[in-house]
Amino acid sequence: MGNWVNGEWRWDLLWRRKLFVWEVGLLDDLMGALNSYQMSNTQDLWVWKHDATGIFSVKSAYSVLASNMGVRVASSVVSDQVLAKVWKSWAPSKLSRLIICS
Repeated sequence: MGNWVNGEWRWDLLWRRKLFVWEVGLLDDLMGALNSYQMSNTQDLWVWKHDATGIFSVKSAYSVLASNMGVRVASSVVSDQVLAKVWKSWAPSKLSRLIICS
């Protein structure tokens, strides 16, 4: 896939077959997109950007969902409109139930 050379990431993609002529341009586009990102040789970590602590919570997920719909979230009031969106969403059913029950 790639490796570090003198502190810089170098992509080395391997293909199962020789690329067709029309695929070469697509590969150039892909490499341009990949090289537009700055890679760093550090440990990855998960961060939930919608909370100051960086930790995911159902409360913060609900707040994000509600704010995207233009609904003001009150601490003790649950919006039927938001719950309807959660119920009809493509989220896994376990997550939908968790959000609704919280």
